[in-house]
Amino acid sequence: MARTRIFRGCSIAGLVVISVFALGQDLESTVKVGNGQAFTGGVFNGIDYQSGQCITNLQREQIKARIQHNRIELGLNNDAGANKESGSITLLDWPMKWASGHSGYGYYTLANQVDQNLGFPNQLLDYNCGTRTYDLSTGYNHQGTDIVLWPFRWKKMDDNAVEVIAAAAGTIVLKDNGNADKNCAFSTLPWNAIYIEHPDGSVAWYGHFKKNSLTSKGVGSSVAKGEFLGYIGSSGSSTAPHLHFEIYDSGGNLVDPYQGTCNFMNGVTWWNNQTSYIDNGINRIYTHYKPPELFSCTNAITHEANFFLEQDTVYLLLYFRHLLTGDSVEITITQPDNTIWNNWTWTSTWQFYLSAYVYWWFLPGNGAQTGVWKYEATYDGQSYAHNFTVGSPTAIDESYQAYADIIIYPNPSTGHFIIRSATGFTENQPIKVYNSIGQMVFETFIPNNNIQYYSINLTALNKGIYFLTIESKGKSVRKKISII
Repeated sequence: MARTRIFRGCSIAGLVVISVFALGQDLESTVKVGNGQAFTGGVFNGIDYQSGQCITNLQREQIKARIQHNRIELGLNNDAGANKESGSITLLDWPMKWASGHSGYGYYTLANQVDQNLGFPNQLLDYNCGTRTYDLSTGYNHQGTDIVLWPFRWKKMDDNAVEVIAAAAGTIVLKDNGNADKNCAFSTLPWNAIYIEHPDGSVAWYGHFKKNSLTSKGVGSSVAKGEFLGYIGSSGSSTAPHLHFEIYDSGGNLVDPYQGTCNFMNGVTWWNNQTSYIDNGINRIYTHYKPPELFSCTNAITHEANFFLEQDTVYLLLYFRHLLTGDSVEITITQPDNTIWNNWTWTSTWQFYLSAYVYWWFLPGNGAQTGVWKYEATYDGQSYAHNFTVGSPTAIDESYQAYADIIIYPNPSTGHFIIRSATGFTENQPIKVYNSIGQMVFETFIPNNNIQYYSINLTALNKGIYFLTIESKGKSVRKKISII
């Protein structure tokens, strides 16, 4: 990694406080803040993805043999005979979607394509004549499309936020389930996968599912286009939750479903609607009470928040997919009275990244307007927006609740609560949550590291009224909280 330079601006109420952190290159861009002063850039992190063999050559051959055995048992022919529909190929729909109850601007980035150049190592060629693929010195060339969850990939996996669905109707010809699904390294471990043969005899491989999340349907069962197959995981040889999508035609030949000048395997697209090669966009726009912690192997601490006090620091996050050098985004912060508090444009000077995130931060300050603020980004002709609330200690009780220097907010919430202490938590303080009949339903401890904020996740509890207690400086704080 190249040297890293950190730039810092001043911390003044009502001003954007700017810092720069670049992976691989230094950032030299300028944004304008409300009072006309100029600060340098925003905090930037570009995410690179490791490359490894999803399954070994031996495992791939074993899978093919098992599929063929099951096809014979099911009475499926190996040629374009009676059990094959004549005519055009089976076109594919996108194989993933948000699960019920989850939504957002985006949930994935396209990490790797099929390698069209069978030489190795580092002889790379994707369907668009680029190098968004990989090979290994062992002679492996990537044989599928990798679709990686982004951002908060482990959280999305834990929450069952993204489903794998059938890209086309067909028959299940093989299914593997029950294998470990939170793997963070390349290995020879088996994956969880499902294999579906289409009416034209082609077969789609879906790999790396979450353990025991696959459809209850077994080998020989039919599935419809768009039908649920399972949840995204990181089983097998994998470093993060993603879908490995691999296609073979009726003759057993590898297919690259994307049409492009350098696709020498098949001359036409296999997609109903092929995504752009540079599928750029903002997957998430959100406010946080501190920067997210994303780089743990199987966990992410998002530190997201929608409610802030006047003296709190508001972090403004953008999560990009396929961010290009020279891409720019216009940021606008609007106050509750619909006047613009701040507006600036940020331009990326870095190399292409499959995933990246940028953030700025500011303090509303004493006397700031209370109510609903709007954080908006305009990127590549599309607008993305997120609302957040700035309150004060005299706000209504539904917004948050205070006891001494302890504040719990937002309240009510969907299950994510922030406990704030202006003087900081300096001891291992127990948190206990009780239901309406006095049964303890949750317990944890605030770590002894002098933090001011601590977040708890109660989304596993049913909606309703609960009582949260916390021991603080010899006092027992007890507050009613609502999960909606």
